[in-house]
Amino acid sequence: MADSYNPTKLHKELRKAGLPVVSVISTGKIEYARELSKSESKTAQAVVNSHHPGLTDEEIILDKIKNSGIKLTDLIFPLWLKIMHDDSKQADVLKNKIDQFLSSTQA
Repeated sequence: MADSYNPTKLHKELRKAGLPVVSVISTGKIEYARELSKSESKTAQAVVNSHHPGLTDEEIILDKIKNSGIKLTDLIFPLWLKIMHDDSKQADVLKNKIDQFLSSTQA
């Protein structure tokens, strides 16, 4: 059976609804920090019922960046220079590279 939930996305949706979620797995099994009240149970069911397992926009962008060959380590130093030393030259080059890659992969 195929997974019917995006666990990361569903976890965020449940947290956003104010529920004490601890973990979610792709089969839809949810673990809470405590037993839910009746009201919370209704809220949780509504969140689960409205959940769409597709990737979030952020996940899509991060996946595209990963597939572009840009590594996490390639991001750190330019951002460090920009934040800690007010030197945005390398970060600007990186931003342009990512923007160009993302625009070339648009459907």
